[in-house]
Amino acid sequence: MKTRKALTVLAACIGFVAYFDKPAHSADGLYAQIGAWTVRGNSETGTCYTSAPYPDGVTLTIFFTQDGTTSLMLDGVSVHKGQFLAVDVATSDGNSGTINGFGYDDGAALFEGLNRATVRALANAEKLFVQGLGIYNLVKSRAALLKTYECVKALSGGAV
Repeated sequence: MKTRKALTVLAACIGFVAYFDKPAHSADGLYAQIGAWTVRGNSETGTCYTSAPYPDGVTLTIFFTQDGTTSLMLDGVSVHKGQFLAVDVATSDGNSGTINGFGYDDGAALFEGLNRATVRALANAEKLFVQGLGIYNLVKSRAALLKTYECVKALSGGAV
């Protein structure tokens, strides 16, 4: 009887650990942690993304899809659904540009279809200046974006 009870407890513990240790191929499974950035992959949607939380409650997320689409989302900001937004990106070498987006939902801003130059600017930027919403530190964004791209390649090859 003691053996059966011990095996039941062991099985329950293994199940608990397996549930919280999701592999990267499951829905939103952890792929990597780089500083404040968390990289996750989802084979069901063909998407990998990296996100970083900020002390003001905002989460910045950059999505890569297998079809090559790149998007940026700011969640926890003061925007309304449908509201037009412009984000200025300033890089450490002095380059800057504007990304146009919209209020995806109340509190969430979405910037879709980012081009390679914009992604490169985000990777090289020290900060992201969001018109009327805030300034966000992008430390280690380059490493996180490279890992996110690696995640998408792994999804495409079936390795994740």
